[in-house]
Amino acid sequence: MADEAPQWLREAFAAQSQQLSELAAQQANSMANLAARIDSIDERTTTPNPSRTQTPPPVHIPQLHVHPQPPAIKRPKACLPNPDKFNGDDLAHYPQFEGLLRAKLEIDSEAIGGEREKVWYGFGRLSGEAASRIYPWLGYAQKEGGFTVEGLFKQMDLAFRDPRKQQKALGELNRVRQKSTPLGEFLSDFNRLILEAEGWGWQDEIKKGYLKAAISTELIEGIVGTKEEESYEEYCSQLRMINDQLVEVKSIKARRPNWSNKRPKSPPSGTTSLAQPMEWEPTPGNSRQQPKNTPNWASRDEIDRRRKERLCLRCGQDDHFIRDCRARLRSSTPPRASKQRKGKGEERPKAKDAKASRIAPKKAKIARARDSDTPDESRSENEGNSSSSDSGKD
Repeated sequence: MADEAPQWLREAFAAQSQQLSELAAQQANSMANLAARIDSIDERTTTPNPSRTQTPPPVHIPQLHVHPQPPAIKRPKACLPNPDKFNGDDLAHYPQFEGLLRAKLEIDSEAIGGEREKVWYGFGRLSGEAASRIYPWLGYAQKEGGFTVEGLFKQMDLAFRDPRKQQKALGELNRVRQKSTPLGEFLSDFNRLILEAEGWGWQDEIKKGYLKAAISTELIEGIVGTKEEESYEEYCSQLRMINDQLVEVKSIKARRPNWSNKRPKSPPSGTTSLAQPMEWEPTPGNSRQQPKNTPNWASRDEIDRRRKERLCLRCGQDDHFIRDCRARLRSSTPPRASKQRKGKGEERPKAKDAKASRIAPKKAKIARARDSDTPDESRSENEGNSSSSDSGKD
């Protein structure tokens, strides 16, 4: 029939039922053996021993009262890293160390522990000379009291903080000058001095006044004609922007030596300028004549003036220096006074004039001698011959 199970399935069920019956028989035998052993043990414990006439006294076992241990406190993990150890060699680093240590003790307070743990943690961040100066206070504070975090910071302030730091910062604010220092670096140092002088709460006009007195003259000239910002922070940003523009102009001038966006300076009133505008095209005329744009030799005072006003030492222009100057002086050497011989006020006569002065007396002497020795007729003939001979010699 279709509902009957296959032969292999009926055989599997039969083998399984046989195994179950064998396991049940084994379990029944085990239970019987276990029950027999239990009965034998009970008989030995209930049957009295005839050899024992006296029963031993009961043994007193003391009870131990164990106090329950409190559960272990699981502290949270620290958020901030440990501050670098301070050894006291450079006292300028103490304010930074103090700030980092205060932040660590405040933020990671639960991770560090109680007041005593905080004090010992703070002392553990000291090393070298700094630790040797604070350690005697720890022993005194534990005996006499005051073993607190604030007591530790008070002792460190007495040992490492400069009591005249504010006065020194104020004096430095009055003396500091930018000179050739980059503006970004100078502003960082200037703001640090304001913080050390405890002047960050000053009015903006006061801080701007200190800064104006310290910045370079070039930057002051660059800000002329610009509307000044009211707040100190915006004023510093304005100076940075103008300084960037000046630096860019300098870089352009370095790439183009003859380029300048400045107009030539007019000479001071009452004086005449030796500098003349440059003419790059040749002018017609006599080639031996000096061009109008050729500068003259300047005096020592004029050269000093040009050097102070940062002008070209050769032509006096302000758009270049002497290394880029294309003008040429009128002569290769500066003018000098004419030399004269000692004891003589007149110059030496020329060669032609000297020769003529030697020949004239000889001719006159010969003419007088002939006039006295010869008659009138021969005199005229001789004079004609002598004149012809003299003319031939000449």
